Amino acid sequence: MRPLKRPPAEVSRDKDARQVKKPKQDPDTYYSSILEASNSKKDIYGMWRGRMIAAWGKYCSYCEIPMGTGLQVEHKDPKSQSTDPFASTAWTNMLLACPSCNRTKSDHPNQNERLTDFLWPDQDVKFSPDPTKSAFQYTRLSNCKAKLTQVDDSGQLSTADLANQDIVIVSAGSVDSAKATRTIGMLNLNAGYDAKTNTMKYRTTATDRRIKHRTKAWDYALRAIANLKAVYQEFPDDDHSDQMMRTAIERQVISTAISAGFWSVWVTVFYNEVTANRFTLPTNDTIQTLIKRLFITGISLLDIRFLGTDTARIGVAQMGDI
Repeated sequence: MRPLKRPPAEVSRDKDARQVKKPKQDPDTYYSSILEASNSKKDIYGMWRGRMIAAWGKYCSYCEIPMGTGLQVEHKDPKSQSTDPFASTAWTNMLLACPSCNRTKSDHPNQNERLTDFLWPDQDVKFSPDPTKSAFQYTRLSNCKAKLTQVDDSGQLSTADLANQDIVIVSAGSVDSAKATRTIGMLNLNAGYDAKTNTMKYRTTATDRRIKHRTKAWDYALRAIANLKAVYQEFPDDDHSDQMMRTAIERQVISTAISAGFWSVWVTVFYNEVTANRFTLPTNDTIQTLIKRLFITGISLLDIRFLGTDTARIGVAQMGDI
């Protein structure tokens, strides 16, 4: 789970404000109307959603899946459960969520739970690709059984065995492990996977594709490393032309990672491959500098990067913070 840096709010909170859907109008007229006096009805969710996307990119704050228009405004402290009169519109209470995470989280934390029982990406999530330094870890499970449940036109269920497959799951690391476990359960981040039988269960009617896309991101990261290895080996020198070739392939990797999403998966795969000596870095490069260059800084001049990552809560084993 990527640690997010929340920018300061630019609009005062208003407990009476709520989302108001209006027909399309002239932009100047529409936006002037929603930015009226503090006691007016504002489309404050729309404003917050746009501001969060600008700050963090079009990703679910929880599972990190990339989304287009489907991103939803999610309340950490649920409106239906909170005793805070500002919970529905407070800037610090909102995150971006995909429909699967938002639907699964529902009204949690409920009256029997506390916000501090869980970890929140904009507050206290600490991440490292080394699970001993991280709240969450990402693991690829090989050769898992898979089953597909189908519903025919008459409503009858049938189950078929699929070919065994690899999947990527998220589990608690060594840091804040109890809270991480509760957070994973609250969001059901491994929906469809039965750990007891090591089986991935699919349904034709299901819309939850978080494990599927997480696993695809892992595959993309492995392919990216293979491409980097080839270029690093062919263009190893410090002259300008070799440096330009290495920069070009790194920019391609950055663009692919941004499109695929799942920042935590990319950082984990790169770290694993380097520490297992399956990926040799150029001279004077380290896993720390590589991760920073690819997944933190990105292409600064073109603003092609993972936006809003809180580097103060990221570490790479004992090599120091990024």
